[in-house]
Amino acid sequence: MLLATYLIKPTLATSPVYKPKRLAIYYGYPSLVNGANWDVNKAASEFAFFDVIVFGDGIEHSYHGDHVNTKIIIQKLRSQGKEIFGYIDMGVFPAPPAQNLSIETAQQYVNEWLAMGVSGIFWDDAGFDFHVTRDRQNTLVNYSHGKGLAVILNAWNPDDVLTGSPSIPYTFNDYCLIESWMISQAYPNLYEDLTQWQTRANKYFNNSKALGVQLAAISSGPNTSSPFQYAWWGATMYGINAFGYTNIEYSSYGTEANVLRKLTNPPPDSFGSSFLDDRIIQVSPNQYKRRTDKGTIYVEENGGRKGYFKAKTATGYTENDYNVWKCEYLNNGHCLNPNSTNQSDFNHDGVVNLIDFEIWRANSTL
Repeated sequence: MLLATYLIKPTLATSPVYKPKRLAIYYGYPSLVNGANWDVNKAASEFAFFDVIVFGDGIEHSYHGDHVNTKIIIQKLRSQGKEIFGYIDMGVFPAPPAQNLSIETAQQYVNEWLAMGVSGIFWDDAGFDFHVTRDRQNTLVNYSHGKGLAVILNAWNPDDVLTGSPSIPYTFNDYCLIESWMISQAYPNLYEDLTQWQTRANKYFNNSKALGVQLAAISSGPNTSSPFQYAWWGATMYGINAFGYTNIEYSSYGTEANVLRKLTNPPPDSFGSSFLDDRIIQVSPNQYKRRTDKGTIYVEENGGRKGYFKAKTATGYTENDYNVWKCEYLNNGHCLNPNSTNQSDFNHDGVVNLIDFEIWRANSTL
């Protein structure tokens, strides 16, 4: 009898679980990356570790010292299906860092990057805090699209690039970048406050879905695996499309000049195919989680910062558990027969809903 009822039960629309694409934002000389020493084949091999690659300002100009070699490297990477973006500053004021390029000059730089074979333009300083208007944003985004190029827009305030009217005409190939994701060497204590992180991340998460634009995130911190894994799990639980971990100089100078970190993703290799929670759940101010069909992703501050995946154990939910859920679901969490209150709130978020049904189904052998 249960089987017949189960087959007609509604299912919750879930989001897919996936590993973020590997993102590199590299402002050094491409021909010198990781000791390539002007060998374009070796340089291309180093960059091939990544899926989405941003090359730095000025390389698009023919007089740049690494222009010719970088064009060859781009061609090799594009033949492998890599997404390659060229840097152009969109900012107006203050200068520096804003370059206050005229529209005509910015468009000329787009043409120069296009001639090098890139697949997109990375527009830096694209927020209103750099005196950029929506008209300037849309003019340059539309020009990029008109040349067949995708865009990445970088702005600190998500509202500057994800809300307002008219909206920015994103396509599904475009990205918004979340800089200083969870960790930044510009933060006083290296780590972003978790409450602030969730508030900022939620804005990107919710508004990007409405516009159909992808999200990329970049963190800067020490060249060790623990902080990388913390930020990587945070990106994964939010469904970030591309994630990178680098130094605050983006390989342009200092002890890591022309060095590109190649950190591997943390285990396990598989942690689910769909999210059971449609949002990130705050367990406490120091712990956040999101369930998948195979377990739960956590990020937390508990004597240290860490992110991890905890595989679920079979709970053997029964037919009675389903009957209680159905009764409580139809009666706002209360059931008279059997007498219960929120007993089937399996994810402990304070409400009995279809998410709890999905959890019951994933943990039942019936």
